Amino acid sequence: MAIVSDMLIGGQWRGGVGRIPVYDPSDGSVITEIGVAGEAECEEAMDAADGAQAQWAASAPRYRSE
Repeated sequence: MAIVSDMLIGGQWRGGVGRIPVYDPSDGSVITEIGVAGEAECEEAMDAADGAQAQWAASAPRYRSE
């Protein structure tokens, strides 16, 4: 099973400024490594969310829940 471990920002997958491991609690093995957001990625995510907010708010609640 492939685990997507990057950040989706503005419709694009981003790796971030580094990686941190995610451990399986049952045996301590590393499942994957996830991207760490830096300042630039945080700003881009906020800008993307702000740009999408009006369209998202105008969508039907059922669509948003699915």
